[in-house]
Amino acid sequence: MEGVDQTAKAAADTARVRKEQEPMTKAASTREISANEARAAKRAAKLAADTARQGGIPAAEPTPERKRGVAAVFAGLLLAMFVSTLSETVTATALPTIVGDLGGVDHMQWVTTAYILASTIMMPIYGKLGDLFGRKYLFIVALSIFHRGLGYLRTRAEHGRPHRGSRR
Repeated sequence: MEGVDQTAKAAADTARVRKEQEPMTKAASTREISANEARAAKRAAKLAADTARQGGIPAAEPTPERKRGVAAVFAGLLLAMFVSTLSETVTATALPTIVGDLGGVDHMQWVTTAYILASTIMMPIYGKLGDLFGRKYLFIVALSIFHRGLGYLRTRAEHGRPHRGSRR
């Protein structure tokens, strides 16, 4: 019986030790929580000081540099849409001449289909070139080629020499 009493006594001692340690554990966790709260308060104070140093502008409001960046992107998109519209207008204006050179109005659908098909085929090619060389660089090169082509046609028209393919 003494062995059984010793086992029960050891279990009672273990339970007593655990009860004594519980308040210490609760106190330690309370200290951890208060330490975490103190760190959070320090971070909040630092953030408020940083905001005050920036002139009181909260981080959510756009800065002037960001507004200029958005304006530049918007201007680039407008320029691209303008060039696309100009290209469509030139094609629509030249369509009767192109159809006349091909031999009649019966071929107008083919010309329109060929133009749309060529545009559709070039989209993924421009996308891949944009990935390889950068979209900004590709956009500038495409605008330069377009502008040089318009300049070439303008100088030929001013000198009375039509471009090859017209019937003057």
